[in-house]
Formats: sequence, C-alpha cells, structure tokens
Amino acid sequence: MQHPERIRNVATSSHVHHGKCISGKTLIFLESGPITAKELFEIARKEGILQKKGQEEVYKLKKPLSVLTYKNGTISRGLLTHVWKIENSDELIEVETKDGRRVRVTPEHKFLILKNGKIEEKEARFLEKGELLVLPSYLPLVPSNLKELKSLFLEKLSEDYSFLIYLQEELKKKIHKKIVDYGREKIWKEIGSKVDLLSFYHGVWKGRYRISDLVKIARKFGIELSRIYDESAYISYRKSIKRYGSRTSVKIKLPKTEKEFIDFFYLLGLLFCDGSVNATFDNNNSMLLGKVIQISRKVLGINPTLKKYGSRCPRIHLNGGLTLKVLLNRIFDYPLKSKAKNLKIPAILFKVPLNLLSSFIRGYFDTDGSVHQTAYVSSASREALEGLQLLLLRFGCRSYIREKIVELKGRKFKEFILNVSGREDLEKFLNFVGFNVDYKQKKLEEIYSKASFSKIFDFKLSFINVAENNIVFFPVANVRKVAAEKFVYDFTVESTHNFLANGFFIHNTTLTDNLMAGAGMLAEEMAGKVMYTWFDPEERKRQLTVYGANVSMVHEYEGQDYLINLLDTPGHVDFGGDVTKAMRAADGTIVLVDAVEGIMPQTETVFRQALREYVKPVLFINKTDRLIKELKLTPEQMMERFERIIKDVNVLIEKYCPPEFKGKWYVSVKDGSVAIGSAFKRWAISIPFLQKSGVTLKEVIQLTLEGKEDELAKKAPLHQVVLDMIIRHLPSPVEAQKYRIPKIW
Repeated sequence: MQHPERIRNVATSSHVHHGKCISGKTLIFLESGPITAKELFEIARKEGILQKKGQEEVYKLKKPLSVLTYKNGTISRGLLTHVWKIENSDELIEVETKDGRRVRVTPEHKFLILKNGKIEEKEARFLEKGELLVLPSYLPLVPSNLKELKSLFLEKLSEDYSFLIYLQEELKKKIHKKIVDYGREKIWKEIGSKVDLLSFYHGVWKGRYRISDLVKIARKFGIELSRIYDESAYISYRKSIKRYGSRTSVKIKLPKTEKEFIDFFYLLGLLFCDGSVNATFDNNNSMLLGKVIQISRKVLGINPTLKKYGSRCPRIHLNGGLTLKVLLNRIFDYPLKSKAKNLKIPAILFKVPLNLLSSFIRGYFDTDGSVHQTAYVSSASREALEGLQLLLLRFGCRSYIREKIVELKGRKFKEFILNVSGREDLEKFLNFVGFNVDYKQKKLEEIYSKASFSKIFDFKLSFINVAENNIVFFPVANVRKVAAEKFVYDFTVESTHNFLANGFFIHNTTLTDNLMAGAGMLAEEMAGKVMYTWFDPEERKRQLTVYGANVSMVHEYEGQDYLINLLDTPGHVDFGGDVTKAMRAADGTIVLVDAVEGIMPQTETVFRQALREYVKPVLFINKTDRLIKELKLTPEQMMERFERIIKDVNVLIEKYCPPEFKGKWYVSVKDGSVAIGSAFKRWAISIPFLQKSGVTLKEVIQLTLEGKEDELAKKAPLHQVVLDMIIRHLPSPVEAQKYRIPKIW
C-alpha cells in the first residue's frame, strides 16, 4: 500500500460466553433423526475429545454430525462439531407457538423471527406474544432403509442381555463352523459372554444365542446384522443366565418382508393408543380387532385370544409374554407401567421409511382419531402429541395442539387434541396417512373436498416462497419463566451457527460480522448469519476463534480511505499460545465488555496478553440495550455503570501496559476512545459521533424502548462509530513498529 500510515491492524479482546443454552430434554434434529440434548452430550462424553472441564464441560466430536439447520431462507444441513454441558442456576424461558410447539431455553438464547419483511434474531427473554417465529414446515430427514432398520432392531435388543435369538439351519451351521475354527473358548472370552463356557457352546451347537453375544460375534466375523436378522427363526426372553431355574418367555417371529413391516407398524400404532402395558388391546371396532389378531398371527407368530365381557369393550390378549412387552419397550420406548403417564413418540420413528411411518400414524388415528371439521386425535399425554406433530412434518403435514378440560365421573382432567385442518394439510394427510376405518376415511374425504386454505398456517408473504422453502412463519402464543435446570446444553454448528430443536430454529451472531456488513463486505441482511473470520481449518474443527483471522476492510475517514485488518482473536484461555500469535500480528485492540456483566475473566486474560505485547486498546461497551430494556436504568445510572467499567479497564491498563505508556493509553469517553452500543442491533455512539451527528443519548434510549433499533442503526451505525474510533486512536504499523519491534521480536 502506498500509504502504510493509513493501515490499522486490530484484534479483539473479548469473552466467549456460552450462556445461550437449552434444556436437556430438548430434541436436537440430526439428519438421521432426533436425539435429546442430554443423550447427545453423553455420546460426546463417551466418544468425543475433552476440550474443557469445569462449570462448562466441552467435548469435540471426532466425527461431526449432520444436523438440520436454517440457511439462506431454507432448511439445510450443517456440521455439529462440539457439545457443551453448562452448570445453571437461572430460570429458563419456555416459548410456545400458536400451533403448540414448545421449547425451553436460557433467556439469552436467540430465535429467528420475521420483522418488517426481514429475518432477524431475538433473544428468548425479549420475545413477545404475536411475534412471528421462523419454523420448519417439513423435516427433510434421511430415513433408514429396511436393511439398516433390521440392524438397528438387533442393536436395540442387544442392549438387554436377556434376549435370545434362534437361527435358521444354514446360518446356524456357518457360524458354528467359524466358532469351532476360531476357538470356542477364545471367542467366548473375547466377546465377554456372561453365560458359562459350557452353556455358551451348547447354545452355539443349537443355533441359540444371547442377542448381545451374537451381535459381537457377527462383527468379529464380518457377518452383516441384517443377515442375522433375516435368517433368524424367532426370538425369546429369559431373565436368568443360568441353564436351569428360570423359564424362557414366548417365542415370537420378527417381521422380515416390507409387507410384514408395514403390518407390524400398523399394529404398533394401534397399541400406542388402545393397547395396555400388558400387551392387550381394547376396542369395539370389529375390523380393528380382526387386524390385531391377523397381524399377531401372521407377522409375529403368536396366538392372541379375544375375550368379550358382556356390555364391556372387547379385549384381545396378544399372548406375546415378556418377549413382546420388552421388545416394544426396548425398540419403541413403549411403557412397561403407567402407560398414560409415560407414553411418548420414540426417536426410531423419525428414522423409519415413510411407508412404515404412514402405517404407524394410520393405526394411531384409526383408534383414537376422529373427523369433524378437522382430522384430530386426542390424548392425555401432551408429550405424545408433540412427538406426533413432529412426525407429521416428515410428510410436510402441519398440525396444531389444543388443550381442553374434560369431566369424568365428577373429576376434571386435562385432555390434549392434535388437529389437522386446511386444504393443503388435509390433502397431505389424506394422501400419506388416511384411515383404514371406512367411515372415518369417507368423512376425511368429505371435509377435504369442502376445505379452504388454513387460517392457522397460510400467511400470504410475497417476498419469500415459504412453501417451496419448507418454512412457515408462526406467532408466539406464550413466553413464560419456568424452573431452572441444574445443567443446560449447547451445540456448535459450523457455518450456519443454528440448529433445529423441538421444531424451532435457534441462532447466534458476532460483532465482527456486523462491522464487516457496515464496511460493505457483507450484505447487511446477512450480518450475524455468517462468521466471516472463521476460515482456519483448526478453527472450524473447534468452532472457536483460535488463531485469529485476518479480514480486511476499507473505511473512509475525513475524506481518506483506510485499510483495517480485523483479527477476531481467541476468547478462550485454552488457547493462550494462539492469543500471543494473534496479538503479535496486531497493533491495536478493541476491548469488548458486556454492559451488564462487566469484564469477564477471559476478556481480562486476552486483554492482559495484548498489553504485554504492546498492543494499544480502545473500548467498546456492548449490549447497552440490555441496560435500557432489561434493567431499565436511568441515563444517570447508565453513566455510573459506564464509568465503573471504564475505571476497571483503566486499572488493567495501568497494571499491565508497558511502563513507557502508563498514563498515555487510558481509555476515555471524552476523547472518543470509548464507544457504547449493541453489536447485535448494529448501533453505537461515542462523544465525537454525538457531536458530529446531533444524535442524543435521550434519542438512543427512546428508539430502543420503542423497538425502533433498525432506525437507530441507520442514525448511529455501528461500523462508522467503531471504525472511526479505531482510525483515530489506534496506531498504524509505521508508528507501532518503532516501539514494538525492539520489545517483542
């Protein structure tokens, strides 16, 4: 560059704070299906690499997971790389939408909202009833094929050592020979079988194995689990591992063909509604009773019995014993006790092929479902209906949940109802699900023929093709505080920095993005949607700013162009050596301090290192909008808060800056080396800017309180204030090298 005096090499000194977290019960939607936040953390703990231990426990996944995310107006996929578990004592915020979706998050967690025709982010604590959230109207999950599903069934059953499997003759002989050739005792020891050697080999000879043992043997010899499944004769359940003293439960077959799986999942849907924990089925419909008996015999190979008790509802005993009951529990989370209280939709249903899912939902609606103006199903379990609501999104079929009070024998109970309404969603329900019960199917076809477009879901928005992008804008129904949970969880997702949780998109942003937006490097509407400085491969792996990325911006100041190289410096003490590397490339630093929390330990650590490396500071007091909206401070109280922060920063400067600069590097409101504002809302002010622009602090407070922060960002743009401050107060390399080179090189 011809004018090196117009260059500024600037780093950030800040704290990376993971306060944006979710409840451990929240469903995180991986591309392969959902898993709770707590379960995902436990997987990371077992299989990941520990990055940090303490109040924040962080694991890096050895192999990133594909997760559903929001990107450029549509549902996309991102890579989930890190998992966080964080101690928590604060209340959570529960957000509920008008269609009945719910999620619990920490107050700082951000949601995507639609405002003035733009997608923006808003913290949970500031959400208001009626605001439109960006939600998925379709879940593009990748289903398992039948072969994968069979393997998954065996893996699930292998988690309970009591399950036995009996092989057909050909595979029985093949595995027997492999075990004899390899060494009976050797393989017995290697798989860690819990039965004694004699019992183990007797089982091998008969083609009978504990499923847990056989899964390990199959992997040892390279035999696909799907083949084990296909060439099984039947399975049973035996609690004891001793040869004598306990009975083996009923032998049942597993579904093998696609038709058998479709029938089995239909039976499963029937049991989820009108089944009991004892694997009985109660219903008055003769067609459904016949289906249960037929499927039980043909698919499972068991002999159910039908009992009638006068005027009472007929009951079928499936007669599958413990084998069937525990199979349903292990694979499908079917309750072993208190069904109404414990029933929920199992995660495996988000992985199965769509024709099997259709069959399950059809069975569910054939029992507890009805048709009257809408297609609906009722349940005492809201959790079960919330799961069903998400399952329907696999077909792009939207539904909504309502609560009502019912009275039975003088007692009042809560009942929950899931409704499918509107022409578009009724059409999808009709095409993908429907009813096997004739009169319900005819009624469904009738209401569909008369249906108009949904009053609940169909917003006419000309500026975005929501149907094509599988996005729906849906109003907030309630925002309420709920009890704290001891631990909360967060997840690092590359590139998009958001993930799908309980049917919601949840998001993050940074200061660097918004500075670059103002400088023209990013479109303003994309600021906060990409972390532009995160280019280093190691950084992308760790999802932290490790080395500090060099981003160049041109900014005009007093009629001349300046080149600003901005380094987004590490805020994690884990990377102390890399902080030093980053600071040696910088001549100045922006110290970012939270207006509410003050100087955080990590900020102090990075700032201290900057001063030791002869890096001159300026100060930006961030999240000033929280003082106005959340704490509702008066202008006088705000000034007291700013003065305290400035004093704390100057104490650190006095303590750690080079001796020759003591008293010279202090930051001050008066000289403009301090700016205040909101990086997220893209506004900032300083004394020089106020004097130049005529904007007043009173005006800033008023616009913030009125929610007109877009207008404020135009009157007091973040990039102009902060970049002006950098140019005015931080040295060029020409100036800085005079005193830095002799000291640090």
